[in-house]
Amino acid sequence: MEKPLTKSLFCILTIAINVMMAQNNHTSPIVLVDPGHGGIDSGAISSKKQLEKDIVLKISKEMIRLNQLIFPEPLELYMTRYSDTLISLRDRGLLAKALGADLFVSVHGNHAPNPSAQGMEVFTWRPTSN
Repeated sequence: MEKPLTKSLFCILTIAINVMMAQNNHTSPIVLVDPGHGGIDSGAISSKKQLEKDIVLKISKEMIRLNQLIFPEPLELYMTRYSDTLISLRDRGLLAKALGADLFVSVHGNHAPNPSAQGMEVFTWRPTSN
């Protein structure tokens, strides 16, 4: 695996751990990893003709693997999809609610018209007390 991809996965898991430490109600935080797109929804297509849905599924599976490999007490990780299937946005949310997820991480590989663009985006949401 390329070093930038490994660094990105490490960053994502580090963010997840920091969020969990602030609001953990479980002995092991529950994280739902959502590989974006799937099935007939390919997402973006890279300059090398790779489909976003395939790339983010590989990244998500690697997050699961690294979680078990790196952490002495791994996070409790689940995925919204484990194969090339299309899961509705509604069902993704229902799964997060059913699992009682502490964190929902949706993995995407956005497209940019500028070929030298790179980086990552992290969006968070915290419910209000009311």
